[in-house]
Amino acid sequence: MLLGVGNPLSGRIFQHDGLLGETRTTAFPRDPDCPVCSPRARIRDLARYEEQVSPRGHVLV
Repeated sequence: MLLGVGNPLSGRIFQHDGLLGETRTTAFPRDPDCPVCSPRARIRDLARYEEQVSPRGHVLV
């Protein structure tokens, strides 16, 4: 989106297989319980993300 060309990958994952030379895009739904982006978000300051989430991805706050 730096040049204003193309479509953003919001809600999708872009995967590239370099060995086979294949690419695919997979859509995924938004998690309603996500601690970062849900309406009930508990993590609001991403600068402190490491303090708020364990190495295994568990929310500590």
